[in-house]
Amino acid sequence: MNKKRILMIVSNFYPNGSIVEAKNNYLTMLELQKGGFDVDVCTFESKEKYPNNVKYQIKRKNKFFSKQNRYYNFFRKKIKLPLLFVEFLYVDDFLDKLNRVNISQYSYIYTVFGDGSEHIVGVKLKEKYKHLKHIAEFRDPWIHNVIGKKYFFDHSLQLYANYKWKELKKSQQKLMYSIDVLLVESDLHGEKLKNDFNYTKEIFFCNGFSELFENNIPTLNIYFENNPIIGFIGSTYYGYDDVANIFIEVLEELEEEGSCFTFISVGKNHFSKLIQTSKLKNFYSFEKVPYFKALSFMKKIDIGLALIMQSYEQNINSKIFEYMQHDVFTIAIAPKNGAMDKILTPNHLGIILSYEKKEMKKEMKILLQEKQNFQIKKYKIEPFNRKNVFKPIINAMKDLV
Repeated sequence: MNKKRILMIVSNFYPNGSIVEAKNNYLTMLELQKGGFDVDVCTFESKEKYPNNVKYQIKRKNKFFSKQNRYYNFFRKKIKLPLLFVEFLYVDDFLDKLNRVNISQYSYIYTVFGDGSEHIVGVKLKEKYKHLKHIAEFRDPWIHNVIGKKYFFDHSLQLYANYKWKELKKSQQKLMYSIDVLLVESDLHGEKLKNDFNYTKEIFFCNGFSELFENNIPTLNIYFENNPIIGFIGSTYYGYDDVANIFIEVLEELEEEGSCFTFISVGKNHFSKLIQTSKLKNFYSFEKVPYFKALSFMKKIDIGLALIMQSYEQNINSKIFEYMQHDVFTIAIAPKNGAMDKILTPNHLGIILSYEKKEMKKEMKILLQEKQNFQIKKYKIEPFNRKNVFKPIINAMKDLV
């Protein structure tokens, strides 16, 4: 057994799959390697060429039952039995492959949330190989996912929703028993897990930015006349429409009263729909934009908008780390004293806007009048650089074996 060898089990790995998750998993592998670990990756097969560390590629055998299968999804939605946002669809696919692997060569398994299968595979491997240490990264807060839960309960038969939710809690409880080091998107999420599952082992914050892909971002030859430039880059999730509507109404009123600015939306989202009816004069939408080109817009904006549901205080929109990396001041419509507030406000990296229209307008008016308010200091973002974020995680992992 190699004391520094890790088997990393993920659904997405760069350059395949969901680009943000795939990129994050690749960056995590690099940080683990810098920390002195040998890392082998198990992920889904791809037509793209993977790095040499991807040793095991999985075939998706049950494609019909996948969330990606539109016919299956259409049928289930019609009868109000949709797939839960956490499903364990690929556990058998992973295990079929890994049962033919000499797992005893590894000291650690490192699992990252995709559809939930990865963590459950980690649990089953640890049950079989008692020497393994399980590192689990929660990039999505499972039962604390307010958005996913709301959508699921709004679109399901009540009995079905209650049953699935109960089963999900059981699965998460079993997972919490398996984990030796838990990585979470925010400290507040960690606190909820401690309280709800009586989890007593180590918990670490694992969000942050990396400059590794900076050369992949193309130069954008575009110019906007009215400064500052406010931008929303990315997707809006279920339940965010009302918040987006209020923000645009606030901008419309401020523009009418003489405030000068430009608002741009990058990506297919609710803002790209609002441009059809909005009275804003300086409002531009760019819908079909590849990921790295979308990041090039960050180099053009002065203020980046992030949205979080009011009841989702433990969530951090990872977009804020890309904003800070590109010297963009963040305005977040997010809960006061929530996870976003605890990062942005004390470090002067952004401000939290009220959900109430009248207050939001006052806050935006002050910000636009005092442009020096949205200058950020580089040294303030260094604690959120992934190379610094992972140092205590790597030390904790080494102490396990």
